[in-house]
Amino acid sequence: MYNFSTNPSEIKLQLFRFIDTLPENRLQQFYNLLILNQEEQKTDFWDLLSDWEKEDINAGISDLDSGKYKNIDEVLAKY
Repeated sequence: MYNFSTNPSEIKLQLFRFIDTLPENRLQQFYNLLILNQEEQKTDFWDLLSDWEKEDINAGISDLDSGKYKNIDEVLAKY
C-alpha cells in the first residue's frame, strides 16, 4: 500500500519506486498515459466554458472596446 504524500520529494520517490516495480508492458502503458498523451490532454479553457459564459465574456470585451467601463479608482471610491 502506498502512503500518499503532498511533499514533492516524497511523491517523486514513491513514483520512482512504483515505476521501478512495473513489468515492461505496464511501464510502456504508464509512459503512454503520462507522456505521449500529454499533448492530447491539453485543453484550452475557452473550450470548457458554457455558451452563456462565452457570451458574457464577449459582451464584456465589447463593452471595453466601446468605452463602457469605469476606472478602478471610481469603483474603489464608491465601495
